[in-house]
Amino acid sequence: FYVCIREEDGAVWCPAWRPVEAELDSWKAEHSPGATRFKARRGSLSATLELFIPPGENTLVWDIRIASDSGEAVHLDVFGYVELCLLDWKQDTDWACYVKHNLQVEWDEAAQAVVYVYRHFHFNPHLANCPLVHFAASAPVSSWSADRDNFVGPYRDERNPVAIGGNACDCQPNYCGDPAAALQVPLGLPARSGARFQFFLSTEENAVVEWPRALNAARATLGRLRSPGVVDELRSDLTGWWEQHLGVLSAGLPDPDITRQINTWGPVQSLHTARYSRSFSQHAAGVRTIGHRDTCQD
Repeated sequence: FYVCIREEDGAVWCPAWRPVEAELDSWKAEHSPGATRFKARRGSLSATLELFIPPGENTLVWDIRIASDSGEAVHLDVFGYVELCLLDWKQDTDWACYVKHNLQVEWDEAAQAVVYVYRHFHFNPHLANCPLVHFAASAPVSSWSADRDNFVGPYRDERNPVAIGGNACDCQPNYCGDPAAALQVPLGLPARSGARFQFFLSTEENAVVEWPRALNAARATLGRLRSPGVVDELRSDLTGWWEQHLGVLSAGLPDPDITRQINTWGPVQSLHTARYSRSFSQHAAGVRTIGHRDTCQD
């Protein structure tokens, strides 16, 4: 998933540098427990992109801040893009050419979001678990895309999508092909000012077997996420959650790198291993057994 900024003269760059890889005046990546922050500057514009998943939420928040030092008003467009899959790695790997016509990606006016449902019924043992995926913004959207080929364009890739080059997405649903979700947010910044908004990549469980409950729940979730102050509350909840868990042990050693590893990244790694370890299921990636060795390596 990517965020791209298109300036009025057509120049395109990314707060996370990739995929465009345009030359930047400065760039920095910061990783903290539960969140990653990118900071970039190009000319008179600076951008910060923070990514985090709040506790208890099925949402990846893309918190974006853009500031301008220019003495004149600035007009730009911010594109958020995520490539989607068939929600089952085995189906995606073995049968994508056959089953990718069983998808539905379209714009939901009530949610102001691109919504995606994968409806492969034939020999799909995980049909009941297929979620509704939705991609939305907290700011007004001027165009959207649901198709990777339409957004990227022929003989191109994510470094130079045709939609960003033309400054408009196709706004067409996708019922057969390669699913994606893209949103265009236009911004007008007065002289020496800034703006902040969010993209939300979320899921709602059991979309196929509990429709339209899943869609109504997604609309309610987005309404809540867009409410003033909610993103800041969720970010604070995330910080508090990690402070509670990391505050149990504190070591002070002469070497700052070892101290940081013991106090922060060792516990973070252990927690994620406990969350996602293959030893907590009867199969490792669905093809082997408990996976004790891999768990110890993690």
